[in-house]
Amino acid sequence: MRKTFLTICMLAIVLLPYVSKAADVNTLTVSGAGKIERKPDIAFVTVYVIGDGILMTDTAKRAKEKADSIEKALRTNHKNIKTINVTDIQIGEKRNEMWGPEMKKDPARPEMTKRIRITIAPDMDLALNIIDTAIREGAVMKAPSNVQFGGEVDTVIVFGLTESDSLADEVRKKAFEDAKVKAEKVSTLTGRKLGRISSVGCSGGDVEQQIYTFGRKENYPTKYISVDPSHVEVTASVSVTFELQ
Repeated sequence: MRKTFLTICMLAIVLLPYVSKAADVNTLTVSGAGKIERKPDIAFVTVYVIGDGILMTDTAKRAKEKADSIEKALRTNHKNIKTINVTDIQIGEKRNEMWGPEMKKDPARPEMTKRIRITIAPDMDLALNIIDTAIREGAVMKAPSNVQFGGEVDTVIVFGLTESDSLADEVRKKAFEDAKVKAEKVSTLTGRKLGRISSVGCSGGDVEQQIYTFGRKENYPTKYISVDPSHVEVTASVSVTFELQ
């Protein structure tokens, strides 16, 4: 008898967070999670070129010459590149690496940073060879930045999915089914039956994934991205409230 009483008490403690009283109707709220993994169908390689000089016109010229040289080498050595996009991401004064009251008082020097993003098939070996070609022509793998975000991903190779329109609905459906299964298990323990759904809250699935590199938010043309060449993961979670009968 004592053992049965303790079991009932333990069940009450476990189920208490799930069962609530709202508008004189007993309700049960559960969270469900969904996950889908797909093989990537595209990849992006990102490198940078930095130009500097005494005058800004000289700096811009040097940065362009470096970028043109890198692009030419890439197109010559790698015929299966899809696209190469060159973007100015910083034009201004060269950062002084010395800090504090004794900072060296050098004259201002201009600096220009260009981002070179190469789009290819999801081929890791090709991506590595592209990086080597770019480095030989003067590219760097880090853009100048004094800002970093906690947990940022330090990578120059990213994999993505171009065919992803249906994934958001698919992963939400999996999350909802997971919530329903959990709700049925809990309602069985309480000796009640699930009634109609009174509310549903969603998150994930249609949220664009973000990667911060060197303190900058990287914008990729695909919504779902990964640093893992084997798969791209899409996740979603839902919170579902059922009435109990």
